[in-house]
Amino acid sequence: MTTNPSIRAYQPYAYPVSIIEAHAPQNRDWILSNFIHLAYDEHPVESPSLCFYSYDFAANPYLHTIKADREWMQRWIGRSFAEFVHAQLLDGWYVYAFVDEFFVPRRPTYGKSSRHHDVLVHGSDGDAGIAHLLGYDESIRFETTRVSWAELDAAYESCANADHPWTRSFIFYKFNPTASYRFDPRFVVAELELFLASGNPGRATQGLVMPDGRLYGVAALEAYRDELLDTPPQDTGLDLHAPRALFEHSNLMSERLQTLLGDDLWRRYVSERYSRVLRFYSALPVAVFSAKQNNDRSALHRLMADFPEVIRQQISTVTDALDCRLAGFRDAERRKEPMGRDRGDMTNRRYATKEADDAGAQGS
Repeated sequence: MTTNPSIRAYQPYAYPVSIIEAHAPQNRDWILSNFIHLAYDEHPVESPSLCFYSYDFAANPYLHTIKADREWMQRWIGRSFAEFVHAQLLDGWYVYAFVDEFFVPRRPTYGKSSRHHDVLVHGSDGDAGIAHLLGYDESIRFETTRVSWAELDAAYESCANADHPWTRSFIFYKFNPTASYRFDPRFVVAELELFLASGNPGRATQGLVMPDGRLYGVAALEAYRDELLDTPPQDTGLDLHAPRALFEHSNLMSERLQTLLGDDLWRRYVSERYSRVLRFYSALPVAVFSAKQNNDRSALHRLMADFPEVIRQQISTVTDALDCRLAGFRDAERRKEPMGRDRGDMTNRRYATKEADDAGAQGS
């Protein structure tokens, strides 16, 4: 696995991506076809207010996945969790589980207080009795932590009486070398349109679970902007993960639009305009960190003045990119030739300008 995955604001999303990008770093199609939607919870209890939306963060074509709960796993683990995990790693399975970070070195609560938190065990040395855990350390860096098997066993056992459902979950991941996934421009365009319309992506899986009441897409961006604007100056409870998620979202959106349009159209119509968006979201995590850790809000105040215009720039740039791409779809249909990696009927959208038509024809 890698400690520098393109998605790492929140550990549940970061762990599977870190495995995929370590084994298949050049295959970006699945990554760019996902992580399009943002979700905002107006009344979060334990979950963050802003994060990526995913119906199931563990579902992935590049990973074999086994899910279980703690009660079921107890019959297989035996006397030592660390020894059990070591055996799984030898067979190629990464282990996602919850442990008490009171026993985990280089974690914020190590030796101080109990904190049940998720980890990915990705390595183990049987001779030394050492396991390697991935996650955020005491300096808020996504890094590997070395822990003795005795400490790992104690950390696992300390969660035995945890009553929250999440803390009782297990997920086993193994990379699937035979998997394939193809970037489908028409699917991505439809998802981007849903993002711009603040639509609820959960409706696509309503046959399995009812959609929740969170805000999505552009509405999620606007809600988070308002949250930052309304935060009292003395409030030190700023979440450091949400601005990181927006940084990752903007970077992936840039890469996604370039893949969607091709290099030539990207440079001509999108690159320069989207650069302001990228600069803003690169600066936001640093400004929020300074406000929280150093009680210095000067940089955050400067950024907040630009936030509304940055969101408008995001909307207009993505909208124009979609118009350009859809014009190319229409031209390809008119000539009965495939465009990009797929073709089909997408004539249900109005095309804004003749320039968009010309740009799409040149990109086909």
